[in-house]
Amino acid sequence: MPSELRKSPRRATPVEEALPKLCGNEFGTGGRQVTASAAMTLTYKTAGDTEGHVPGGLIHQTIFTFDGDGATAYMARVRTAVEACPSYTQLENSTTVKSQILPGVGDEALLVTRTWPNANLNGTRTGGNGSSQIVVARVDTAVTVFDDQGWEGTSGNPTIMDRVVRDGAKTLDAWQR
Repeated sequence: MPSELRKSPRRATPVEEALPKLCGNEFGTGGRQVTASAAMTLTYKTAGDTEGHVPGGLIHQTIFTFDGDGATAYMARVRTAVEACPSYTQLENSTTVKSQILPGVGDEALLVTRTWPNANLNGTRTGGNGSSQIVVARVDTAVTVFDDQGWEGTSGNPTIMDRVVRDGAKTLDAWQR
């Protein structure tokens, strides 16, 4: 992420806390074929925000490396699990889930969009909808999962997420090859 969009330094995060959860464990660790994993969280802001402005949101990134065809199998498992979860309940609100192929990112990538009714911090609906994105991208034998969460239940930022995902996949590609 470009330094002008970082609200605070990256910080290591336990993998199980960084992975998103929808209906179940759709993005779980991938089993015995995982050879290594790591996760971090980055708090971001929008360009031009002052120092005292609240953050725009958080992006959690998890990276797995796999033996053999483990990365391809992980992607297939995630696609199937996400398709089986068209909606789930979060904080007493129904959240819809839609997924689509994300072209031009790594060897294959899946974009998952979550949409929910806006609510204040007490859970009272305030009108309109919020949304955030998850991207799972495979580069050779590695997979990275990005989970954008807006600040305190607000929408994530699709433009920042797209930039982070594309930069992350390119970095992973350079490392893998």
